[in-house]
Amino acid sequence: MKFKTLLLATSMLMAAGVVASQAQALSGKVSSAEEGAMEGVLVSAKREGSTMTTTVVSNDKGQFGFPAGKLEPGKYTIAIRAAGYSLVGPKSVDVAADTTADVKLARSRNPASQLSNAEWLISVPGADSLKAFLPDCTGCHTLQRVFMSLHTAEEWEQGVRAHGPLRTHDGAGAAAARRHRRLP
Repeated sequence: MKFKTLLLATSMLMAAGVVASQAQALSGKVSSAEEGAMEGVLVSAKREGSTMTTTVVSNDKGQFGFPAGKLEPGKYTIAIRAAGYSLVGPKSVDVAADTTADVKLARSRNPASQLSNAEWLISVPGADSLKAFLPDCTGCHTLQRVFMSLHTAEEWEQGVRAHGPLRTHDGAGAAAARRHRRLP
């Protein structure tokens, strides 16, 4: 039994060594003053003039790395996704072989602005039947616009009940669209 444990531990260390020894185009560490090293942060790099974005995830030590085959040399814009945090820097980096850039984050002043439509929808209280129409709203605007209004939850619910779900903004839905503009 001890032999199997030793063999497994040795295999894992060897595998970790192989991963660590792979060439990285861009690597670094994600950290914040509040948390120190940050695990699970999505770090994205988009080459200037490209439509493609490559994203990696920081490990339990805050380390991230883009494999050499995934990023060509050039100037890249850096972006992150970490709930409640914003990117302090660097916002861009010139990538050559084995480039290092430590990513610094700070607590976001407005975490609500970072929520996706799906996250907004999940966070809405109330019966599913009441909020079933909300995905239809995302064709014209984000749900953030709806939920960051100055109306209370009760006012919003009364408005939805009074006006019904909005299904379309054109043709037969024109009257509904006019009512929708008055919704909270």
